[in-house]
Amino acid sequence: MNVTSGMNGLRGKVAVVTGAASGIGQATAKRFAEEGTIVHAVDIDDRGLTVTLEQIERTGTAGSAVNCDVRDEQACATAVARAIQRWGRIDILVNAAGILRFAEPGGETKAIWDEVLAVNLTGVFLMTTAALPAIVETQGCIVNVAPTAAHRGQPWSLAYSASKGGVDALTRAFATDYGAAGVRINSVVPGGTVTPLVAEYAAATKSMDPSVVARMQNLLGRAAAPGEIAGVIAFLASDDARYITGAAVVADGGLLT
Repeated sequence: MNVTSGMNGLRGKVAVVTGAASGIGQATAKRFAEEGTIVHAVDIDDRGLTVTLEQIERTGTAGSAVNCDVRDEQACATAVARAIQRWGRIDILVNAAGILRFAEPGGETKAIWDEVLAVNLTGVFLMTTAALPAIVETQGCIVNVAPTAAHRGQPWSLAYSASKGGVDALTRAFATDYGAAGVRINSVVPGGTVTPLVAEYAAATKSMDPSVVARMQNLLGRAAAPGEIAGVIAFLASDDARYITGAAVVADGGLLT
């Protein structure tokens, strides 16, 4: 078995990861597998899920996948039920599914607003409420992805920024409600990361005012690799972070400094 046991308490656990077909979600699924964590990968992209499962299997760790639209309450319940049916438990939930729609000032529409909030915010709520009974039983943990747009104005991204700000608030609220049950709930705050989502945004905003672009530059002068963010998520899910809950752990190369 090709497992790098870098984090305490992850081997043998069962993690459900949404958005697992690409980007941070896919990197997180792979990192968990490398730690010996069984991964139940969730996404609407079947082709991407196949790639993720292949990456998991190459580590020698078991995994499974299910097509699930996180906007759909019944689909979320089914995805959770299948994880429990297959693996008997859920210890970790990572809400990494998300979309980014952008528009120049004045161009944001209600259709964009509704779509983005449905995936990025309502999807987190639906998956979390579906998985929490199982996670309470194992006294497990949840990690949400709430990028820097939740904490600092990101241009051309009204709905995205609002949705991720909502995820940040939702994380703290869930952590408050479930701390007494022994469940830890945190968020990771990535800055620009080399993912298809960010690449699409960068291409579409080339005409943006340079002074606005300068606001998005971090101290390290580069974007993160998805695996670097996955490492933070793995830490938050591990026993090494057993005293951390209700926190927003920033991994942004110094953007918010």
